[in-house]
Amino acid sequence: MGSIVRVGLIGFGYWGPNLARNLNSSLDTELVAICDASGGARAHAADHFPSVALVDDSTRLLTDPDVDALVLATPAATHAALALRALESGKHVLIEKPMALTVDECDRLIGEADRRGLTLMVGHTFRYHPAVRWLRDHLERGDFGRVLYMYGQRLNLGRVRTDVNVVWNLAPHDFSMAMYLLDAFPVSVRASGGRFLGQPHEDVAFVQLHFPDGTMAYFHLSWLDPQKTRSLTVVGSDRMVVFDDTELNAPITVFDSSVERTPHPGPGDGSMVHFHMHVRQGDRYEPRIPFREPLADECNEFADCIRTGRTPLTDGHEGRRVVAVLQAVDESIQRDGALVPVDDPEVGRPAPPTTPAGTSSIHDRD
Repeated sequence: MGSIVRVGLIGFGYWGPNLARNLNSSLDTELVAICDASGGARAHAADHFPSVALVDDSTRLLTDPDVDALVLATPAATHAALALRALESGKHVLIEKPMALTVDECDRLIGEADRRGLTLMVGHTFRYHPAVRWLRDHLERGDFGRVLYMYGQRLNLGRVRTDVNVVWNLAPHDFSMAMYLLDAFPVSVRASGGRFLGQPHEDVAFVQLHFPDGTMAYFHLSWLDPQKTRSLTVVGSDRMVVFDDTELNAPITVFDSSVERTPHPGPGDGSMVHFHMHVRQGDRYEPRIPFREPLADECNEFADCIRTGRTPLTDGHEGRRVVAVLQAVDESIQRDGALVPVDDPEVGRPAPPTTPAGTSSIHDRD
């Protein structure tokens, strides 16, 4: 393989055009073919990428020796089978979230990629967002104190899916971010959901993730909300921070505020110590974070890992961890909000690098 990775894209629906744009503009990849069964989708692709081959059958890309790698942007239910065929055909694979619909399917894909020495990567794009990297760096340095809890909102009026519920559609980003920022895997989950649109899947959900050190993460996910919201709030013991993905110029706001416990002697002989709760209201500021499109870094990471054999930041094991949480959340919803443990059979496995090669440590989609 030369220095340029030749890539075929399967799926040119909602997210495929964004992947195609980045794969086509990257200096590390050459977009050689786009596959979609829809004639309308292929016509749309032809308008934007006239020099790229268009096909209607994925088998043509699986058997094409000029294709080094495949990027899958197809419905979630097709991910496992299509990715397995691609790996068996000797192709490196980048799968859009979620990686698969079961942990067992993830394990099979990881095993096949390992046996063949191929790169398997998952499109958890927010792990490549410059603001999320900035936040991770500052959390690691202790700039916000101990993380007490975090909560996220991923809301909009639509786009309503019929193949998966709102959790499988929207939450992979939030679960991936939470585990990345806390450098931990949740031990249990609790969730509830509603089917207010008469669909077979939940269109609104509320999820709690419980981490080993007592930190909790809460998420509100909805296709049925009047405002588009893409935010994550981290409450630390010393400071608080909000990441707003809808703000490209100032995605991070830091609040130099906290609630402090001030000791004072108790009544009488003073043998008991009491505490006052003091609210400290400090400044708020927006750090300058140079923006780079996260999807561009994701695509470049894929190509670099293929060339070097390096483990991707969002490798198959990362995808598996998110699917394990998603499965537990589904079980909790089905059991009317019961607390469901999340087993992590990968405890003790070395973690992948937190920063891709060639990118800075600080460097919209559903």
